[in-house]
Formats: sequence, C-alpha cells, structure tokens
Amino acid sequence: MAKTFEPSWALGKSLLGMRLIVSEDAVDGSKIIGRRFKPSPHRSKRIHKKLCKSFGGEFIYAPAIYMHRPSETIFIHPTMERELKRALAEQAEHSIFDMMRVGRENG
Repeated sequence: MAKTFEPSWALGKSLLGMRLIVSEDAVDGSKIIGRRFKPSPHRSKRIHKKLCKSFGGEFIYAPAIYMHRPSETIFIHPTMERELKRALAEQAEHSIFDMMRVGRENG
C-alpha cells in the first residue's frame, strides 16, 4: 500500500513541489541484495513456488527512487525516504547555521 504526500508536505519545498509517493514496490529489479530463503538442490518445484508465494518472491531487491516527469511524481522506497528526510534535515540545519553566521558577520 502506498502513502501519498502532497506538495504541502514539510519537504515539499526541497522537492520543488513534486508529489511524493512512498511505496514498497519502488525497487531496482536489476540489483539483487539477498535471498528470502535458502536455495536447496533437493527442493521440489511445488515447494519452491509455495515459498515464493509466502515470502513474496525469492530475491530481495535494492530500494530505489523513480521520477515520472509528465505527472511530476516521485516514487520512493520507504528506506530511501528515511535517508532523504535525514539528508534534507541536515541540509536545513546547516543552512540555518550558515545564515546565523552570515548575520553575525554583517551585524
């Protein structure tokens, strides 16, 4: 299930007013970072299929960010969203300190 954040969201200014959709489906299909269950040469095709169904697939893929330009929408994995929020918070903190430093130099 995807959560939708409108441009009025706290990070909207930093994202240039683009709509941000957080979804578990935003993954890079070409980068496999692990397996959900151990491979076995003795496992039958039927059991493999059941494991894939219950675990949601055999492989774990790397999280990603995708941008859809015509609708000005960004699709982002929850892991990447946390990293983005942390980076933007640090950037905002540094810019506040820079403004305070410039204010002291001018005043």
